[in-house]
Amino acid sequence: MKKLLIALLCTLALAPALALGAEDEMSNYDLFERIKHLESQLKTTTMSKISAAEVTPEPHADKKLGALLSNWSERITLRGLVEIEAAYENINFDKGGKNASSDLTLATVELEIDAELTDTVYAHILLLWEEDETEPIEIDEAFILLDGIADTPVWIKAGRMYVPFGNLTSYMITDPLTLEIGETRASAVAAGFNLGGAYALAYAFNGDIDKAGKDSHIDNFGAQIGYIVAHEGFNLDAGISYINNLIESDSWGDEFEDFGGYELKDYIGGFGAHAVIEVGDFNFIAEFICALDKPKYIDAETGAVEKRDAVKVWNLEAGYSFDFLGKDAIVALAYQGTHDADSMLPQGYGAEDDELAFLPEQRYMAAVGAEIFPYTSLKLEYMHDEYKKDDRSDTITMQLAFEF
Repeated sequence: MKKLLIALLCTLALAPALALGAEDEMSNYDLFERIKHLESQLKTTTMSKISAAEVTPEPHADKKLGALLSNWSERITLRGLVEIEAAYENINFDKGGKNASSDLTLATVELEIDAELTDTVYAHILLLWEEDETEPIEIDEAFILLDGIADTPVWIKAGRMYVPFGNLTSYMITDPLTLEIGETRASAVAAGFNLGGAYALAYAFNGDIDKAGKDSHIDNFGAQIGYIVAHEGFNLDAGISYINNLIESDSWGDEFEDFGGYELKDYIGGFGAHAVIEVGDFNFIAEFICALDKPKYIDAETGAVEKRDAVKVWNLEAGYSFDFLGKDAIVALAYQGTHDADSMLPQGYGAEDDELAFLPEQRYMAAVGAEIFPYTSLKLEYMHDEYKKDDRSDTITMQLAFEF
């Protein structure tokens, strides 16, 4: 049954890509960011149907500062998001024992400010607060974008950002396992171009985890190439990514640093491939991320080198958007998994008998959500996790979200 589900989701997710036509050309970075914005909405407002309406041409910027300030409301965009979540979790341990818990949290508060006072310069600020995680409020993103430099399809972005590795999109409330391995936030500089639907970019930053005995330098980098199609009734974003040190990802890096007592011998390259497809009311995600190298850790006390396993992680999702009592709604299914996630950290790392491991081997999910009022959605998610040592957990989450 598991193999059949995987095969079905892969077939549905990848088949439309075989029938691609030529894409209508749009302005360079606008198209790239437009699709990315649509994908991000799947996480926060999944009841909204994905459309391919043309991007409204931006008004020509006045040259004088006074004229710019006079229409600041047209040049500055303010967005906000509030998410409240209630969850119940039931854990069954292989060696006996159970653990059940429930919680109610103000899961997310976001305030996003975008300013575009000229045709080529754009600034973005995202403030984030997450209960028990980012208290007090923090600057999640802040960068300056230079777009269409010298009337070319080239753009440059610099500041605090999530580096463009992978896609990490999901229709679910809970972050996908691909995000747990692949999401990396850093102060970085990125440059790229968008031309006729094709895009390519590269970036560099100074990571938090250096090689043993090495000084801290701007020696982390990566790249991404892909192709975007935006037609009415059909959208596609397919691409591949590379990063030279996958352990810089926020979750893996935090686990390694919290464990302590070890240093990294060599950087661990990472590879990602994704396809996000929207065909009418049907939406599909297929993503794979893996380490290209086996991690090598140096014991800080003995100097011994431990060679561990290269982790692999994937996410397959399918969603259907529909009208329910005059409101936008969506249902979605997901199958996610990992391989060697239990042995990607130094020996001795692992959960106790009464704790779950870092990541599950298999994850099965289902979600349904709908708009209940303007700007307001309600979503329900079921998640079943299976771990290598046969621990199991079942979680039901309900989310109330308001976005403006």
